[in-house]
Amino acid sequence: MRKIADFVGIPGTTPGYKPASLPVIKDEPFFDRDYNLCIDCRRCLTACNDIRGVGCLEVKEVETPQGKRTYVGTIAETLVDSGCKFCQACVTVCPTGALTDRTLDPARREESMVPCKSACPAGIDVPRYVQLAAEGKYGEAIAVVREKLPFPGIVGRACFAMCEAACRRGKLDDPLSIRTLKRVSDDNDTGIWRQFSKQLPPSGRKAAVIGAGPAGLTVAWYLAKKGHAVTVFDAQPSSGGMARYGIPSYRVPGEVIDREVGEVEKLGVKFQYDTRIENMDDLFGQGYEAVFIGIGCQGGDTLGIPGDDLAGVIDSPTYLRAATMGLVNTPDGRCLRPPPPGRYRRGSHRGCGPGGRRRRPASGQIRGLRRRDRQEGPHHRARRFHADQPAQGVCRR
Repeated sequence: MRKIADFVGIPGTTPGYKPASLPVIKDEPFFDRDYNLCIDCRRCLTACNDIRGVGCLEVKEVETPQGKRTYVGTIAETLVDSGCKFCQACVTVCPTGALTDRTLDPARREESMVPCKSACPAGIDVPRYVQLAAEGKYGEAIAVVREKLPFPGIVGRACFAMCEAACRRGKLDDPLSIRTLKRVSDDNDTGIWRQFSKQLPPSGRKAAVIGAGPAGLTVAWYLAKKGHAVTVFDAQPSSGGMARYGIPSYRVPGEVIDREVGEVEKLGVKFQYDTRIENMDDLFGQGYEAVFIGIGCQGGDTLGIPGDDLAGVIDSPTYLRAATMGLVNTPDGRCLRPPPPGRYRRGSHRGCGPGGRRRRPASGQIRGLRRRDRQEGPHHRARRFHADQPAQGVCRR
């Protein structure tokens, strides 16, 4: 409107603006409303009621010193009571600033409007797949996820869910369970994404991938889609890397990993397990033109306290790998024996894993000690809840 006014021109005899003393509301979630700026264009009414189908706005008429005045307001006293979904449709179409979103950063408008998508390291279109999942279109939802990553089953169970931490809904009540929706969609996948999955003809070029973990599998997936011949080498007897050997199976079941690795194999990717690569020159000598190294972060770190190097103190990755491979309490002399009741593990993401995995073989009580308080720990809210349940038999301090 400012551009229109500059183009048409405003005569000097135009009377000055006099506020109509209409309500100005700035104590509700997200949105500020200044009805004095409303010109009754009813764009917000159309966006809310007709396009979005929410129906929380209506036309109001009041008496002002300048006479009768109409404006668009809420059907109830507050936005929440009116059933507002805070979808921003009304704010987006308002031309005067009568409706504004105080949480938006003008310098990062798109990122602040959809913070869940911006927080996702893979850049998944979170709002689109959440909406499809809400409509029961699980196959279409997984197709959206697969636009950015090939393993929705693993990610839907193991992701740290940065999107949920950034979810705008969390400022109103609780964030959406975005990660769980991905898992539910994967569990009910119809496979419709395969109709649009394309693979280029063979290029005649060979590539080697060292490490069959999430990084190596992803590289193998996209290289195979490009038409290249890919071979994946891994020192372990199965694929999955830290997804299999670093995350307990009750969180990411082995069958989920096998299913998603199977999709990689369908592209023609070859796997060589129990194969440790010591010299990449050997691979180049076999005709591989490129080598990707994705061996993962398999080493554990220490607590940094006296005694953390004593016999019987085991870091989380070592213990979880041994548990997955069935080497705990085996009689062959090379086993890793779990600590007796009373030993501790730290209370981070890694610490929750061994504690829960340790309880499942059935044994004594596990005592978990944290250096930080409960709020400072890096837990995902769901993991923090499950770790604190007494049924786990884990004593946290």
